Amino acid sequence: MRRARAVAALALLAAAQSAHAFARSTDQCTHVCLYWPEPRTPTFVVNEQGSQSVPACNATPADVNGLWRTAVDTSFAQWTKDVQGGTDLTISDGGTTASTAIGWSQSGPNENLIVFRQGPCTAVTSFGGNPVSGMPDRTNPCWKSFTCGNTYNCWEDNSPADLAVIGLTTVTYDPRTGVIHDADMEYNDWNGANAGSKLDGNPNPDGWYFTCTASTTHVCGTFGDASSCIYMDLQNTMTHEAGHFIGLAHPTDCPSLGGPCNDATMFPSASIGETSKRTLSQDDQDALLTVYPTGAATPTCAYHDTCSKGCGCGSGGGPLAALALLGVLLAAPRRRRGTEGSARE
Repeated sequence: MRRARAVAALALLAAAQSAHAFARSTDQCTHVCLYWPEPRTPTFVVNEQGSQSVPACNATPADVNGLWRTAVDTSFAQWTKDVQGGTDLTISDGGTTASTAIGWSQSGPNENLIVFRQGPCTAVTSFGGNPVSGMPDRTNPCWKSFTCGNTYNCWEDNSPADLAVIGLTTVTYDPRTGVIHDADMEYNDWNGANAGSKLDGNPNPDGWYFTCTASTTHVCGTFGDASSCIYMDLQNTMTHEAGHFIGLAHPTDCPSLGGPCNDATMFPSASIGETSKRTLSQDDQDALLTVYPTGAATPTCAYHDTCSKGCGCGSGGGPLAALALLGVLLAAPRRRRGTEGSARE
């Protein structure tokens, strides 16, 4: 069995079935489609520190019952039998965890983690009350091993373009079958610095200011804006990432929507103040009901290894993509997961 290549892939996880407009995530080498196996009951846990976007999503950063928590549960519910008939997919809330480390280990234990990164890694100067060196100039060893985020709970801005990314989902799966082992979400949240400074678009050097209400069209003007305003809607972003969590990719054309997929939850970009992704479009629903139909098996994609030579089994990871702002689709380095596939969207 060949090992996963530790290289950056700049392609989208896109493999639309010919009979559908939606796209399923696939392995770049073996072309299998990703899915949660029966009984289709994955459970997620949320890092107990929650969102730093105060007061828009949290009364205090440590409030585990803040509005951000409601956004999490509501976002996942859009993709389950609780909201959509015709599917038996159930995604359960497993509570909170102290862990900030995304990834999967063959020896375990593992959990499907949701974590709010506290600003870009290049802005980290101290952690847990102790000074941290080599972050702004990227000389800290964690940059080479792609472990800065897990170690310091920061957003890995390996290049300035990474600051534009809103959220990222890492899926670990068996590249021979497409069965998902683990799915983790991380969000480029505000680090709490420079409260009152102007929100002037993209990219944000202190992370994104998430908001958790859609009751107003008033756009927030500053970090920490206490008015009833909207900026980067958390539920909008999280509902999209939940689609990646269950094995969906970005569609390119949606006939059911009359053309481009701009209004689909799985469309690969989001704008400031946007809330349309909170509710699944017809194309998103078609994807859910096709991949996870009640009482029926998930349709699979034929194994066909186009990377190995003379090898009967493949273990290459999938391409990498990210939901980014204003139509800018960014790629991120793939993290090595032994002989398992790992895809980041």
